[in-house]
Amino acid sequence: MNKALVLELARCEFLLRHENVLLLGTRHGQDASGAGARSGRLPEGHRVRFTTAAALVHELMEARDEKRLLRFQKQMAATNY
Repeated sequence: MNKALVLELARCEFLLRHENVLLLGTRHGQDASGAGARSGRLPEGHRVRFTTAAALVHELMEARDEKRLLRFQKQMAATNY
């Protein structure tokens, strides 16, 4: 992992810039990021969403098939996960 990037993410400045962060990795990486989220590093009112890449792709494909992809994308962008 890139130490500088991890430290930058720990400062949560991406929230001030209204940016989303997508972390991909192994289950161990997911456990580590979950521990960080539970440690109170995120400002109040922000949440973390954990999902697998396969589940996210499935949700996107399902939304596309049901002709609600743009609505789904807007919903994801507006939700504080």
